[in-house]
Amino acid sequence: MNLAHWLARSATAYPRRPALFSGVTPVADYAQFDARARAVAGWLRAQGVAAGDRVALFMPNGPDYLIALYGIWYAGAAAVPVNAKLHGREAAFILRDAGAKLVFVAGSNGAALNAEGDPVTRMDVDGPGYDDLLAHPPLAEPAPREGSDMAWLFYTSGTTGTPKGVIITHDML
Repeated sequence: MNLAHWLARSATAYPRRPALFSGVTPVADYAQFDARARAVAGWLRAQGVAAGDRVALFMPNGPDYLIALYGIWYAGAAAVPVNAKLHGREAAFILRDAGAKLVFVAGSNGAALNAEGDPVTRMDVDGPGYDDLLAHPPLAEPAPREGSDMAWLFYTSGTTGTPKGVIITHDML
């Protein structure tokens, strides 16, 4: 089962209930959240991201983080969250080590990667291309995934050496 089914079910059951907030201000109901995540998934597929590929998130928490996360899952890819407070060098290591095909960035996180030679393709959710991405033809259904397929690839802090990836499967969640 693909974790994106959670969002799809909520959008069907509670389409007009508030789902995403910026502080205390609602910014999307479940239907809007689902539509945006499906658009992200359609865009990812158009970029060549296939089921099982890894897509990173190097951005602070916020509504766009969740939209990208569920879009990654809709596309059948595995999410690689990168702590938004890491130095660009540390983030670039994780992106390379994870084999990320693409990274979503926001604010200063994109600039932090500039100094590291752009290890992967990026999408800046604060940039002009993001609105076009959200208008992309959506993926109709979550990509089929097995319970044993990777959903998340978390990296340890690396306090005793370099960070190491830890796989979290769909069934684990």
